[in-house]
Amino acid sequence: MFWKKKQDGQLNIQDPMLVAVKEESKERTLALHIDCEQLGMPGEAGVMLADIAREMAKSFDRTYADVTETEALAEITRVFDAELRTPTEGRAHSMNQ
Repeated sequence: MFWKKKQDGQLNIQDPMLVAVKEESKERTLALHIDCEQLGMPGEAGVMLADIAREMAKSFDRTYADVTETEALAEITRVFDAELRTPTEGRAHSMNQ
């Protein structure tokens, strides 16, 4: 979950920018809430996605002894690029109303 920090450094969980929930069903694997107004410009979404990828790679490195951060990031990037080129339809849906 991503949200903006207040000026005093406190997190504002009342108004999340991004919420992703993994679902276990045949129709979907992911439910998303995205508040683009908090991002500003589309390029900021790219920065956020890159930050998420790096943090996920670090997490895989910490969690699995046989996966390095570099290997995890390479695999994340490879699959991300493939998914952009040829999306798997119907696997994610928006929680935004």
